[in-house]
Amino acid sequence: MSPAGEMLSRREAAERAGVHPNTVLAWERKGLIKVKSVRVKGRQETRIPASELQKVSAARTPARPRRAAPEITEERAESEALDRKTSRSRLRRRAARDRAARDEAERKSLEALQQARRDRQNAERALRREQEALAYAESEREARESTEQKVKETQAALKAERAALAKATHELELAQAVVKNQRTQSEKSLADARRRVDELKEEATRDIEAARRLRADAEAYEEKVRAEIKEQHDLLRVDLAELRRRDEEMERERSALRAAKLGYEDRERALKQQLEDEQTARREAEERGGGASETARAEAAAAVAEAMLEFEREKQALREQANAELDEREEMLRAQANEELESLKQQIRAEIAAEAAEQRGGSVVPEQPSLPSDGLEALEHEDAEGEIKDGIHEQE
Repeated sequence: MSPAGEMLSRREAAERAGVHPNTVLAWERKGLIKVKSVRVKGRQETRIPASELQKVSAARTPARPRRAAPEITEERAESEALDRKTSRSRLRRRAARDRAARDEAERKSLEALQQARRDRQNAERALRREQEALAYAESEREARESTEQKVKETQAALKAERAALAKATHELELAQAVVKNQRTQSEKSLADARRRVDELKEEATRDIEAARRLRADAEAYEEKVRAEIKEQHDLLRVDLAELRRRDEEMERERSALRAAKLGYEDRERALKQQLEDEQTARREAEERGGGASETARAEAAAAVAEAMLEFEREKQALREQANAELDEREEMLRAQANEELESLKQQIRAEIAAEAAEQRGGSVVPEQPSLPSDGLEALEHEDAEGEIKDGIHEQE
């Protein structure tokens, strides 16, 4: 590799240029030299081309003007050669001293810069600590003020509670006096109540004896009513059998109506088939005639429409007639059933009223007991009416 294409590290470039490595780093930052990143032993390192270093060195060393060469004698040449050697050695020593002084100055400036940075960081940390201390002191002051305010509020609340306690104590004394008076009155009222209780016990004993007698009379009356209810049950069963027979007749009539309805439906289907046949025949006639006039087609269509309207009117009339007959029959059966049930109810009520009047005519007037649930004539009538309504709904 040629010296111009050689790649140098920062330290090697500094030694070759006779400067400190930090100076080479400053050249890189200022853009005076261009560096390249190369891989050395598996890691990336920065290298400086020798050509870049030569450019910087040439820029730093200004060119000196040449003087006209005087005539050189042999002795003068030897003395000049000796002088040049001596001046070169002095220049080298001076350059070495200057380089060492420059390196020392750069090192000291770098240390001073680092010290300044450390001082600034210490000052910033001190400032932060001072600010934190001020914030802590401010928070402590606010907490102390808040605590003092809470103490004042607590003292005010304590005063209010003491006043309330004194007031409550006074009210308690008044309430104790009132309770004492009420207790005295309650004891008097309790004595009166005990006396009244004793009187009521005596009256209750007499009422129990009278109730026992009334219960015996009521049991006898209940047995009589049960016998009458049984008799009325038998009559209701006979009436129910008659209603069922009428229901069967209604079912037969309904079957007849269904058969008539089926006949109407058969007739409806026959009319439809007849209309379809007529339409088919008209179409066949039109196909055979070929050039049938528009008047004939209009007459045929009008005839078909008229037949359809007549058919619909007849069908609607048959449906209305059947529905009217069914409604009329249903209303008639319901009216008959309601009349019979009402007459039975009135008859039973009249008999019970007559029996009660006979009982009231005696010396002891027993209270009329309520009829048992298995023998209530109202429930029996409701059951009969429910069976009739169920039969009507089934027919519907």
